[in-house]
Amino acid sequence: MADETIRERYGFDEILQRIPANRGEFFVEFVPWPEDLDGWRRSARERFVESGNRVLLRTIWDNTEDHDSRVLIDVVECDSAADAVEALADILEGNQLAEVPKGPPTLGLASFQHPESVPPAVFFARGNLAVTVASFGRRPVDVSSVARRLEERLSERPSGLLQSLPLAAGLQGRVGEDVPLRFAGPLRKNEDWYLKFFATGGTIARRGGQLVARSTEAGTIDVEAFLVEPGREAQVGTSRITIQ
Repeated sequence: MADETIRERYGFDEILQRIPANRGEFFVEFVPWPEDLDGWRRSARERFVESGNRVLLRTIWDNTEDHDSRVLIDVVECDSAADAVEALADILEGNQLAEVPKGPPTLGLASFQHPESVPPAVFFARGNLAVTVASFGRRPVDVSSVARRLEERLSERPSGLLQSLPLAAGLQGRVGEDVPLRFAGPLRKNEDWYLKFFATGGTIARRGGQLVARSTEAGTIDVEAFLVEPGREAQVGTSRITIQ
């Protein structure tokens, strides 16, 4: 957890309070695509396991027409939206600037960005992800448009064949308890695939390596799941969970 000074400076306790209690998002293996960077070439892709069950996917992108223009994108996948906010605090704690200004209010749950006097960089939290998009080459690159494209792709609900994704149905649970989410069959996956889940009526997190849904009220949790791949129609599944 970031130092208390950092938490107070950037208002992270208030940011945590913005996390909705009755809806949620969760992303698995999210990776930037060339279309997010106007067709730039990906020159590196690395995966690191960090503390607290966080996984960092780092990609580096090169402008094929200007070798001095490069962009680094770090996607930290966390077990919950709250931990993604904590991961964002850790990122700012490691920043060399004395203070990082706030970023666009429409970018994720919270965002921050470098001032114009230093190499461009944007940092934001969305769902269970903490994302860094930074100019990485000798020539500064405005990375705000890349950050917006990533945000748009995270938020979109792709069109696809309904129920082509075998998300288990007929699940039940109790108020305040975790309900495991599972697939009823194998997943068809290709390169640069990722999963996204949207829940209404409850939240989604990962505990002990298992995706779970939870609600603080009796009723239903509706879950939409998407398996998304470049150049292919998305696989889509839905599930309604009864909470007693």
